[in-house]
Amino acid sequence: MKIIHTPSLSQEQAKDIHAITGLCRQTDGTILSCPEDGDHFWLLYGDGNRMDAFFAAYQMDDSSWECSAFTRPDCRNQGHFHALLEQVCRDSQEVGEPDLCFVTDNRCPDTLKTLRHLDAEFLYDEYMMEADLSQARDGLRLQDLDSLCSVTTEPVTEDGEMSLAMWISSGLNSSLGGSSESDSSLGISSGLDSSLGISAIQVSSDRTSPAPAKPCPAPHPDRDSLPAGACRIAVHGTGAYLYGLEILPQHRQKGLGTWFLYHIMSMLAGQGCQCLRLQVSGTNAPALGLYRKTGFRITETLSYFLY
Repeated sequence: MKIIHTPSLSQEQAKDIHAITGLCRQTDGTILSCPEDGDHFWLLYGDGNRMDAFFAAYQMDDSSWECSAFTRPDCRNQGHFHALLEQVCRDSQEVGEPDLCFVTDNRCPDTLKTLRHLDAEFLYDEYMMEADLSQARDGLRLQDLDSLCSVTTEPVTEDGEMSLAMWISSGLNSSLGGSSESDSSLGISSGLDSSLGISAIQVSSDRTSPAPAKPCPAPHPDRDSLPAGACRIAVHGTGAYLYGLEILPQHRQKGLGTWFLYHIMSMLAGQGCQCLRLQVSGTNAPALGLYRKTGFRITETLSYFLY
């Protein structure tokens, strides 16, 4: 048994990791995978120089790493994960022994058994949510704000990612009062700090997290318009992912988050998208309520454990 620690993957190593995650997804029915943009990788090789397991860590901040680990189904119960974990703990001493946070979709019994054995502490759940856009093209209720709000769109990458900025009339503050809707929960942060709403954590095998949207976009052509919010959208085929949705603090509690979300859904439906997905913290009741209100439903639950 040999363990290699590397900050990046060679083409061959990446191929081996994809093979292992594919086997685990097929065997366990898990949706989780391992993007290749991690900060640390520990690769375990068994007899015949074949990669049998790996451990990946993504630095969230100076004191915590988000971790994922996969072992070939035919190599489980042979101590591979514990050997990797011991090596990770030794190596992490050089950078201050960060907390290790593991994520599971609760589909793999071996994963849950291992977490219990480690006495890992449950932190919270996050939900993958999805909205069917088939009805959005027929027109959604837009809070009667069409005359006061507008959205500009800019491409970010060539593979379908775009940045959206929301603008409001300078007279909106005087024409609208507070709303019972809690738009204050719509902000985004990446990694595990998702107290403000949607998290940018990825679960598909071919996506990486885009940077959070900037809440203060470039000037709108209409000099009387004020920036109110922003987000990013990544379109993949007939599906889209929503990241970085944020309403500026001074414009919250006015229904703008609902309007912005409805506008995004109608726009994507008009472009042929069939579903919109996002991820939100299970501790954020206001955000969950808003997304349910606008047609989203929970499709997956991800649980986070601290070791």
